[in-house]
Amino acid sequence: MLLVIYFGSNLFNLLLVLGTTSIIKPITYSISFNFTIILLIFITILVLLFDKIGEKNSISKVEGVAMILLYLEYILLII
Repeated sequence: MLLVIYFGSNLFNLLLVLGTTSIIKPITYSISFNFTIILLIFITILVLLFDKIGEKNSISKVEGVAMILLYLEYILLII
């Protein structure tokens, strides 16, 4: 169930939010977006690995802490 929510949220953000925003005002692409796109793909693969490696349909505390630390590192990088 977690993966369905995760991928559904990603698809919603990519398609509906960006699509609606670009209708209102066209979005210009910047080369700096490449880092964010690569990181999004990496995190998606990481979540899939967490699901396959550990107990089925759950994320352990260690995996949760790893994801929070990755998120905090990303926030610090974009500031």
